[in-house]
Amino acid sequence: MKLLAKKKQEEEKKKELILAQIKANEKKVLKDKARYLEKKMVGAFLELNEIIIDDLRGDGKVYYQFEKDKYTRIERDGKFLSEGKYQISKSGEIELTESQDEFFWKLSVSDGVIDIKSKFYPYDGYKRFALDFIYKNIAKETREDKNKLAKLEKEEKEKLKKEKLASEEEKRVQELLLAQKKAEEERKKEEELLAKKKAEEEKKKQELIAQKKAEEERKKKEEIAKQKAIEEEKKQKILAEEKKKKDELIAKLMAEEEQAQKEFEKKKKELNIDTDSPEIMVAESITVTSQAYKLKGKVKDKSEFFLQIDGQPVKIDNNGEFVFEGFVINTSEAEELTLVAIDRWNNSSEKSVKINVELKEMKVAKGYEKLLPNKIKVNKDKNKIAIIIGVEKYEYLTNLDAAFANRDANAFREYAVRALGVDPSNINLLVDKDANRPKILKALKLWLPKIGGENRDIYLFFAGHGLASDDGKNLYILPQDGDASLLEDTAITRSEIIKLLQKTNPKSVTMFFDTCYSGQTRNEETLVASLRPVRIVADDQEIPNNFTIFTASANDQTSGSIEEAKHGMFSYYLMKGMEGAADQNNDNKISNGELIAYVQENVSKVAFSQNREQDPNMSGDKDKILFTYK
Repeated sequence: MKLLAKKKQEEEKKKELILAQIKANEKKVLKDKARYLEKKMVGAFLELNEIIIDDLRGDGKVYYQFEKDKYTRIERDGKFLSEGKYQISKSGEIELTESQDEFFWKLSVSDGVIDIKSKFYPYDGYKRFALDFIYKNIAKETREDKNKLAKLEKEEKEKLKKEKLASEEEKRVQELLLAQKKAEEERKKEEELLAKKKAEEEKKKQELIAQKKAEEERKKKEEIAKQKAIEEEKKQKILAEEKKKKDELIAKLMAEEEQAQKEFEKKKKELNIDTDSPEIMVAESITVTSQAYKLKGKVKDKSEFFLQIDGQPVKIDNNGEFVFEGFVINTSEAEELTLVAIDRWNNSSEKSVKINVELKEMKVAKGYEKLLPNKIKVNKDKNKIAIIIGVEKYEYLTNLDAAFANRDANAFREYAVRALGVDPSNINLLVDKDANRPKILKALKLWLPKIGGENRDIYLFFAGHGLASDDGKNLYILPQDGDASLLEDTAITRSEIIKLLQKTNPKSVTMFFDTCYSGQTRNEETLVASLRPVRIVADDQEIPNNFTIFTASANDQTSGSIEEAKHGMFSYYLMKGMEGAADQNNDNKISNGELIAYVQENVSKVAFSQNREQDPNMSGDKDKILFTYK
């Protein structure tokens, strides 16, 4: 303890000596407000001069050399003392960093002072130090000239001697002040010892009082706990009695409810409430002239009921009347609907309705619930013609079907009517055996000119297989009787189809090809075993200005199908887009660009989910309106 006290006294003495030196130093410098240099002037001054200052760090007068962002403290003869980094703030303050210490300088050359702030010194805020400086070149020459250096050292020693004599008086004053301060500290220590002794006695007294109080609290808590135990025992007895009463009441209520239910069942049997099944009033068979149809009927019953058709709930108005919308794809078989009505008493009735479709000069496919062409409606136009071809099963390709191609063609026929506005009598539908090479050429060369293609809008849809020639210059569609190994003799080139359509002098031609030319089926099976990769260049050929061609995929890709939808992927989204889904700006107009954008976006996503690529394309005017609907 004595050593610590002694060390503390020495530190206090050192601190007081530094403060005394600072006071003596401040007497020699200006006491007015200093005129500090601005940032630019500070930088220029430090670049040309070395600052000479007794920074009270135990080395006497030292020289500060500044270079870029670094400074060095040296003795007059150039001996290294320490170094650090510095920067100049916007206000012109110099911030010096050395090890863990920081010094902040405010430089006033005109007044010959530096105001310094640092935690290194035993004071708060800025204190003023006398400033001297020397040009760097002169300082350098002086250090190189030893004789001049010795003379300067002598002058410096004499100056220091004078300053020492001048500060001795101040030192004696400080020593007297220190002695007085020491005496005052001794007096305070004695007072502190007395206060400490008194505090210890008071502490012991308070501890005894606290012990006594704690004992009283303990006894009080024991008494309270005992009283609580008695009260808890009484409370548990009361709760047990209440629970017993509650259980008895619940049992009584349950018995009463059971008795009431029995009486209700008995009364229900006596009254014989609505034992009759709902009556479904609808024709057992209807014949329609369109693939899309509406079935109307009525249900009668004494109580509330609901109706389902093929497992789907159907809305019924207050009079019991309903309207069901359906879509038939395959007209070769009648579609049978099952209607089930159930009332609130679980009485039910069931009825079957057959839907027969009779169309003039066309084949209609069985309806697919997710394709609803009746969503769209346009004006019929006698100046529009459509040739629709679908080939699913090929005569010379065993087990290499174009999956769902017939369904695609049959479904597109209704979209040609409802979306494109083609009159049913102007549609030539060729499916499977009716889509052989002679019949396709007959439709292009004989039927089309006969019906009159001049100055009319012609639409051609093909779903089936396609192949490219060995040199990649020709793209073929395969008719139902086409042979993949004899393309030139049994298939039809796309360019030949374009020439035949051009001969009729049409107003416009729009072609949809749900096929590919990569040599694979929709299920990615190879059509020709010896098929080699071919670079297809046919697309480089120009098409007529009034032609628009939609293709299901790039030439080196496979055009796939959607098993769940039972349609080709391109055909499915083509028809969904024509229902109005492709109308991006909702202006009741679908342009070529809007339709291909919708098809591309959806087909590429579904193809990606099948771990492959399929990117539909379009050649022609994207801004052209394909159709306007109501």
